[in-house]
Amino acid sequence: ATTLLFVLGAFLTSQLAKLKESMHVYSGLAIVFLATATAFELSGSALIIAYTIEASIIAASAAYVFKNPKLGQLLSFLLVVPMLLSVQNIASSNWSTGILHADFFVLLILSIALLALGTSFYLYKKFDTDNIAIPEATAVLFAGGTFFSFTLIWLSLHAAIAKDDTAVMASLIIYTIISLYFYISGKLSDNRAFRIAGAIILGTVTMRLLTVDIWQMAIAGKIITFFIIGTLLIGTSFIGNKKTINN
Repeated sequence: ATTLLFVLGAFLTSQLAKLKESMHVYSGLAIVFLATATAFELSGSALIIAYTIEASIIAASAAYVFKNPKLGQLLSFLLVVPMLLSVQNIASSNWSTGILHADFFVLLILSIALLALGTSFYLYKKFDTDNIAIPEATAVLFAGGTFFSFTLIWLSLHAAIAKDDTAVMASLIIYTIISLYFYISGKLSDNRAFRIAGAIILGTVTMRLLTVDIWQMAIAGKIITFFIIGTLLIGTSFIGNKKTINN
C-alpha cells in the first residue's frame, strides 16, 4: 500500500507539478518500500524470482508510462540484484538431480526478463524516433540475457545427459547455431548490432572449444563436434558470398 501511494505521488508530481526531482524521490522511495516488503515475505529462489519480475515491471513501466526509455534503462539495472543473487542457483547441487527445479526457473525468468527488456528498448525507436534508448545500455541487457540463457542451456544439458562429452558437444552446437542465426540475420538485413553479437558469440564458442573442451573430449566427440561446427561455418560463408554476388 505504501509503495502504491508513492507511485501515485510520483505520477501526479510528474503530470501536474512537472517537478522531476520530486518524481525521482517518490519513485525511489516506492522501489525501496517494495524491495523491503518483498525481502520480508520471501527468501531463496522465490525472492530472486520476485525481484526479477518487480525490476522488469518497474523498468518497462517507467519507459512507457513516462515515455522515457532512458529512465527505463536506468531502472533496468535494478536487475543487478537478482543477477548477483542467482550465483547460488548456478552453483546449486540441484543440477545433479535433474532440470525442473527452483534453480532452473530462476535462470529462465532472468534470461527472459533481460532479453525482453533489451528487445523492448531496441524496438522503442520504431514508436518514438525522437526519444531513442541508449544503445550501449540495450547491448548490456542483451549480453546479460545471453549469458544467463547460455548458462541455462549448459546446465540443463549436463543435467539431462549423463555423458559429459555429449552434453558439451550439444551445448557448443546450439551456441554455434544461435550465433550464426544472429550473424546471418545481421548480414542479410544490414543490422550491425546483430552481426557484432553473432561474431562475439561465435568467437567465444570457438575459443572455448579450442582452449578448454578439445582437451577434455574423447576422440569421437572431437570429430563429431568439429565436423558439425565446421559444416555450419562453411554454410555461413556461402550465404555471405551469395549476398555479395547478388549485390
